[in-house]
Amino acid sequence: MNLFFAQSLLPGVNLWLIAPEIIVCTAAVIVMMVDAFAHPAQRWITGSISLAGLVAGGISAVWLWSSWTGVTEAFNGMIVLDDLRMGFTAVFLLVSGLTVLVSIVWVEDEKLPAGEFHSLLLFATAGMMFMASGGDLVIVFLGLEILSIATYVMAGFRRSDIRSNESSLKYFILGSFSSAFLLDVYEGAPTPVTAFMAAGPKAAGFASFLRVFVFGFPFVVASANTALGARIHLAWVSVLMVLAILTMTLGNLVAIEQNNVKRMLAYSSIAHAGYALVGFVAAGATSDPSQRNAAIAAVTFYLLTYSLMTIGAFAVVQLIARQGDTRTEVEDYNGIGFKSPVLAFLLALFLLSLLGMPVTAGFTGKLMVFRAAIVQHYYALVVIAVLNTAVSAYYYLRLIIVMFFRERTTPWNAPRVPASIAVALVLAALGVLYLGIFPNRIINALQTKPAVSVLNR
Repeated sequence: MNLFFAQSLLPGVNLWLIAPEIIVCTAAVIVMMVDAFAHPAQRWITGSISLAGLVAGGISAVWLWSSWTGVTEAFNGMIVLDDLRMGFTAVFLLVSGLTVLVSIVWVEDEKLPAGEFHSLLLFATAGMMFMASGGDLVIVFLGLEILSIATYVMAGFRRSDIRSNESSLKYFILGSFSSAFLLDVYEGAPTPVTAFMAAGPKAAGFASFLRVFVFGFPFVVASANTALGARIHLAWVSVLMVLAILTMTLGNLVAIEQNNVKRMLAYSSIAHAGYALVGFVAAGATSDPSQRNAAIAAVTFYLLTYSLMTIGAFAVVQLIARQGDTRTEVEDYNGIGFKSPVLAFLLALFLLSLLGMPVTAGFTGKLMVFRAAIVQHYYALVVIAVLNTAVSAYYYLRLIIVMFFRERTTPWNAPRVPASIAVALVLAALGVLYLGIFPNRIINALQTKPAVSVLNR
């Protein structure tokens, strides 16, 4: 009550614009309190509370997106409301919700404190949401720190596993200096955490980069006025192009050499960041607001599709890896297509979507970012991206061939699929097919509110 009273007195304060973040943080605190007093056998309740908090945050975000008619900035421009923020907020909430579903059984099987994990996940989600909503570098940095601290702990959450401890330490040391991390973090971290880190923080990074580099640095406007501004803008876009090419190429080439499935998906995620950068280049190159917003919507849609297929793939990997992530090599997948056809089919669907096969979400996502670049006449960049997609076919199809066309020489029993993971797999699979066949409604929704530029303040 005091907070809303302060809202009426202080200029620029509007708590309604951060209602989704408030709800998610409140749910995180409730989860901690419930976990402190709940019986160990009833700690699955924290997962249910976490899901309820994420759904409530999603409902408030939809309300802001579709029905809010008030101001679009608060706290003196430090919080903004536009399609960039709301589109990425939807991605974050979806990623976290699927991660909760995948992790509910995992924390029970590993005998880990469920409440601590779920509260950390919710705080990390709030951090990502602040990164997307920040109209000021202070808010972006605040969100980054909240996200980083939570993921440091989650990466080493399996404290009895030396690989998990090592990944957490590497993540912390490198994050302290450069906000980057080694691919060893992916292999050593628990699989649900790896799935979350492969999708959520990557999307948060793109949200903040778009906000800063597309809106914060008015190079496009400057290029229309001065020769110096034009040269600066050309240099900036050229650097992004080179970064996109290197990211796509190196990620794919190194992924080809991997025999560990988690590491393969980790290097694959680097390549997918390069594909998303293609849309980033298109957004930064144009001075036309409609083309810029279309390119931003393409990047957001691509990261949405990437999140669905990545978490779906990691959910299957977790089931096959069993307790302690002991079965994550490619040879562990020999012949499982006939012993567990449903899991093998779902993993094949997610891998084909990551490859970009037609009728899947991955195809539509790549088509959108490539089209945005073509509109800006970056034909060479698109050709290189298409060639990289062809290269990635090797390691994606390799795993599918191993599952269905290679005989198994060791005994293997199909894993039991818990209800929560089954729900996550069904949602991910339906999302991959729906966004691949009927993407227009989501694409149009991502462009309902024009993006807020610092130049308009």
